[in-house]
Amino acid sequence: MDLEPDTRVCELKSLFSAGWNRPWNVYDMESFLQYFPELRNQKYLLVENANKWDRNIGIGASEIASAANVHHAYLSRKALFQLKKRGNVPDPSTSFILEWGNTNEPLVRLLVMTLFAPLFEVVFHPSIIVAPFHPQFFCSPDDVAILANKKIRTLIEYKCPYSCVPYAEVPDHHYSQLLSNMKILQCNVALYCVWVPHELRLWCVPFNEDAWSCLYSRARQFLDDYFNADVVPPRSPTGHKLYQLYPKKSRRPPLCIPLESTPQQQTVDIELPITGTQQLEDFFVAHFETVSRWFNSELDFLYSSEQKQEQ
Repeated sequence: MDLEPDTRVCELKSLFSAGWNRPWNVYDMESFLQYFPELRNQKYLLVENANKWDRNIGIGASEIASAANVHHAYLSRKALFQLKKRGNVPDPSTSFILEWGNTNEPLVRLLVMTLFAPLFEVVFHPSIIVAPFHPQFFCSPDDVAILANKKIRTLIEYKCPYSCVPYAEVPDHHYSQLLSNMKILQCNVALYCVWVPHELRLWCVPFNEDAWSCLYSRARQFLDDYFNADVVPPRSPTGHKLYQLYPKKSRRPPLCIPLESTPQQQTVDIELPITGTQQLEDFFVAHFETVSRWFNSELDFLYSSEQKQEQ
């Protein structure tokens, strides 16, 4: 049975009575605020209709790497300024890369939700959240989950590299995006998911205050000196390698899950490795125990490291 991604998601909801008896893809205001009570008296921070939100008033989490001049950022500071302040359109020759990601992200989300559903109490798919600490910073996370037993807020980010080559580690510009999302949502950890047709790679990335402070100060400098002053930034030097601030002892290797597919021609019509509920159930049975053991081990390592630092 060959289903469209949205149909697959609907089909998936009926699977695994033990795992899918919890709500997911929830984003009504009251449910969200039950888990994020610090925002209850600041409802203006929650933008329910993204189409009415002017993204050009500040910096989104996916743009903060450009604002802070982070290594391998999608845009330079100058290009970000021109896009936000002058309405310059990005190079149309790169639109196929965005199309690749937008087309395949529902599949990645489906695979990740299949594997992690029994571990999550609820999964929110919010629209836009404005940072409580500064009105010109905002995020639009892919997903944020609440773990069923530990009540830990977990950011979830999906990536589909057009190269079909999985990353060896979390790239600097994606690490910046994770930090910004985690800071705004007050998450201690992010589940960073990278899909290529033959493999799904998962990283458990902890929040790092030192790296965030460096990132935020550089982004604030962009806002204050250029964006709000309406001054075009000069040509940027070599990007800052923010990821170096992420302590090596805290870096962990990814969990690599093979998929029954091989890299194919880079088109949005790529044949997906999982096309029906039976295959999803088989995928769950084959990998859930490994994923559960890995994720709990990563969380134990994260919190044991935090406790050692506090001592």
